[in-house]
Amino acid sequence: MIVFSRGTALVLGLLVALVATPLAASLINFGLDGIAMLLPIVVILELVLYFGFTLFSSPRATLGNSMTVAILFFLVRLAACMAAFIPASGLVDEASFAGLWAGNPVSVALQVLLLMSLGGHALAHLAPGFLPADVLARLGGGSESRVSRDANPRPQASPHSSSAAGGFVQVFSYEELSGTLRKTQGLEGFVIYSNEGLVVWRDLPMRIEVDSVVAKVMSLTDQFNAVMDGSGLTRVRRVMVESKEHFLFTTPLNSNFGLMMLFNSGTSTEEILARIAFVSKTTREFLQWKYPALPLVTGLSQDRNPMLVD
Repeated sequence: MIVFSRGTALVLGLLVALVATPLAASLINFGLDGIAMLLPIVVILELVLYFGFTLFSSPRATLGNSMTVAILFFLVRLAACMAAFIPASGLVDEASFAGLWAGNPVSVALQVLLLMSLGGHALAHLAPGFLPADVLARLGGGSESRVSRDANPRPQASPHSSSAAGGFVQVFSYEELSGTLRKTQGLEGFVIYSNEGLVVWRDLPMRIEVDSVVAKVMSLTDQFNAVMDGSGLTRVRRVMVESKEHFLFTTPLNSNFGLMMLFNSGTSTEEILARIAFVSKTTREFLQWKYPALPLVTGLSQDRNPMLVD
């Protein structure tokens, strides 16, 4: 018995299906007349479809990355049709490469559907660097083959260095941080921002203007603090906003960074408050390791967010 890993088996199965689909369609002997005139249209529509699908699959997908994936999918289908043409030319007298590639709408649709549904899994196995971290997390791929792109050297740690200790998990890259925090029940995404309002890292599935939201929340926090100071009360420690579908929490991590968390509305406030301490401490410990030269003050200070964090 030949044993393959799950990722390798998926890639091989995808390639076989991509070749078998146009080959089977050629045996049916169904095609469109004047297909040569339609080839430019097919190329454009196919690239646009792949590009749009990749771009809107992740909030962090870039134009360059999406175009690269689109061209890659296009070339893979083109190569599959070339491979199918070799046996088809011996089985069907009037077989043509153009007919296999774009002459059968059903065959084209099936190949495109296969690439859009399974191509991401294949990329996660073969080249995880093509995909954003949140897409990799949803696909569940790249954990074995991914190489950390963190510029800082990973320290040698004991076998228990990544286990929960003292209410947090030690991580060594933003990708690992996303993977760890995503396991928090009810947490749909988070944003790390600097005390100047600049987004340092974001892992949000929704397409929202994160920079604008962070700036406005920080401005509102300053206004709240002014009200509290004017009333003789202590300053704000956390901000919570409840909407119909979400809870939005912001909390300072230290004098340099803050954390914004988005929980779904199905999570109770008590559960959220119990999990914020873990999420905050895990993030704060990572930032302290990531940026050791920055003074990470967790107590009261004269910064714009001088708030104590649990």
